Amino acid sequence: MGQSFQLDPTQPHQQGLAGHQSHGMPTHPEGEQQAEHPARVAAGGDVNGRDVLAAQAAGHQPRQREVVWPARSTTLPQQFLQALVNLGFQHGWIVGKPGPGHIPSMSEAARTLQRLLGGAPVGLVGLGLIGGSIGLDLKALGVPTRAWVRREAMARRARERGLVDQVCCEPGVLKSCGLVLLCLPMDQLVSPSPALLEALPPQAVISDVGSVKGAIAAAWRLLDHRFVPGHPLAGSTAAGVEAGQAGMFAGRPWVLTPYGNSDVAAPTLVEALALALGAEPLRCEAAAHDRAVALISHLPVLVSVALLHTASGEQDPVIAALAHRLASSGFADTSRVGGGNPVLGVQMATHNRKAVLQGLAAYRSSLEQLEAAVREADWPGLQRELACSAAARPHFL
Repeated sequence: MGQSFQLDPTQPHQQGLAGHQSHGMPTHPEGEQQAEHPARVAAGGDVNGRDVLAAQAAGHQPRQREVVWPARSTTLPQQFLQALVNLGFQHGWIVGKPGPGHIPSMSEAARTLQRLLGGAPVGLVGLGLIGGSIGLDLKALGVPTRAWVRREAMARRARERGLVDQVCCEPGVLKSCGLVLLCLPMDQLVSPSPALLEALPPQAVISDVGSVKGAIAAAWRLLDHRFVPGHPLAGSTAAGVEAGQAGMFAGRPWVLTPYGNSDVAAPTLVEALALALGAEPLRCEAAAHDRAVALISHLPVLVSVALLHTASGEQDPVIAALAHRLASSGFADTSRVGGGNPVLGVQMATHNRKAVLQGLAAYRSSLEQLEAAVREADWPGLQRELACSAAARPHFL
């Protein structure tokens, strides 16, 4: 028999962790029958919830303004949840500490992914930073991969880099795939072309990697019940076929926002992929994702852009040259995301406009408070603000 959960709601580091099993991950020696593991579900901060079976928890569809994620999550998703709660979202959670051996190793996760795929390859549409990185990791794990790209030059370079097992410019390369990931720009995900829709094999689960989920879910929910909106929160400022890097998803959140008419088995397959890549899968409602990501991803891009504009706009050539010479690690940290792909930044703002504007308004208010403290020489007040930010930062890292 598999081990049951050791419930301990008194431990604060366990509260908020989703205690259902890792969606198909093996927790027992091969050949041994696996038992259902109970988990305790609580909502709105009530840890005295009801016990359910893992299968029920795994099949749970988030209600509006609710967040749920798997047991193997570290404290990072709990901090992500707390940020949402601070924004006024209600949440549901499953409390419980898995017993020894319940967290799968990478090899176990890869075997589970291959079992769920039934030997079918994973398809990738696009081999930029995200697609190329997924391909490299899957190849290292021995999971077969196929990729469809638009230009022969990209296909040739992808072969040279060994990003996937097979890549070409013909959509037929995807026909045998059991899972297809759309690693495409946001505008192509929000308005998928007829050619893309026709290329998707009828047996495959489809997911994406876009950073805005509401607009994508709205576009796809009437197109394909196998579609699972997804967003791996990992990346860099690099782009194109040269950008893919191994191990980029390890320890990073991979968000899924399945909607009501999604095939109930489809999210499990995408979560198995995320686990195989070392990521931390979690589920939430699309609107919650978009508001949270506006704060921790989209807003920082615009703030970084404003900082770069300010520093580069210095009119005194002597001061400007000295600033260039003195810029070091602090400026590099705070300006990094402002130096990324401009097209991606515009698409983030375009498709998450409401949440981005809310974030900008809150940021402007905070900046005005800091400005007032300096203008009025309110040094104790400024010190309080700095102390608050120093205390807040570890919760996001």
